[in-house]
Amino acid sequence: MADAGAIAHVFRRAVLEGARDHYTQEQRAAWAGPPSGVARWRTRLSGLRIFVAETDVEIVGFMTLARSGLLDHAFVLPEHRGTGVALALYRKLEDTARGLGLARLHSDASHLARPFFKRQGWVLCRKKTVTIRGVALTNFRMEKRL
Repeated sequence: MADAGAIAHVFRRAVLEGARDHYTQEQRAAWAGPPSGVARWRTRLSGLRIFVAETDVEIVGFMTLARSGLLDHAFVLPEHRGTGVALALYRKLEDTARGLGLARLHSDASHLARPFFKRQGWVLCRKKTVTIRGVALTNFRMEKRL
């Protein structure tokens, strides 16, 4: 995947800056982890359908879809939030999932992503606490029947 470095950049900025109002600095640092190389991101994205949004100069958002219907990554650069980037990505992802015959989508949504998914018709299954690098974070198991 040629765009793995740019995707990693979007992820880190979205977590470290974009999630600032929802998670502490310690939580965001644990979630983002140390900067990782392109090879690690290529491995992380392997086997996933990847949807990217880009301007003329850079990737500004991405989402991923696994064969199981897992929407694992949904990130947009902070300065592009609220501009329709996430919605455009999501619509393409959902259309693809329907085309693949998937019966449902599911995700562990962050505090930031939860309202977005709810607006797209997703339902909350349960609140979860996960531990990443020794730090507890709250997220929300959500799903949407297609």
